[in-house]
Amino acid sequence: NQSAALQLLTWNAFKREKIDPSYEDVLNRVVTYASGLPLALEVIGSNLFEKTVAEWESAMEHYKRIPSDEIQEILKVSFDALGEEQKNVFLDIAFCLKGCKLTEVEHMLCSLYDNCMKHHIDVLVDKSLIKVKHGIVEMHDLIQVVGREIERQRSPEEPGKRKRLWLPKDIIHVLKDNTVSE
Repeated sequence: NQSAALQLLTWNAFKREKIDPSYEDVLNRVVTYASGLPLALEVIGSNLFEKTVAEWESAMEHYKRIPSDEIQEILKVSFDALGEEQKNVFLDIAFCLKGCKLTEVEHMLCSLYDNCMKHHIDVLVDKSLIKVKHGIVEMHDLIQVVGREIERQRSPEEPGKRKRLWLPKDIIHVLKDNTVSE
């Protein structure tokens, strides 16, 4: 719940319950960004311990693009335990299939990964990397960002060597300079 998440974040960031009211807006945005995920709240709170509101704002802009190394490493453990096809299914969902109907996801990915899609989806659900609610594939925003960062790290300097792109600057670079690689 929002109140418990705010309390956890506040304690990790300030080591006390009462805070300067000027922090309230950014704290609420951090809780929303982290979707109440305790691990993320603890890491962000401790990373921003005794920082100014401006520093919190700046950090939030950065975290929206690339989560902290600590969060990435912890979430990456589940990713690393996947088989190669499961990793690719996870990344495909993180890049463009989050929020789609499960039947559509299975249909689209079956042609790429044979007919093992139900098994792959079940593994991702078991590892808490995705959820299926009311027939819709869902993924926590932080897990999606970590997935995108995993792909970006495959070739950080040359986006044309990656299978998946999402940052407009990378897409423009690849299209403008025709740097797509096999």
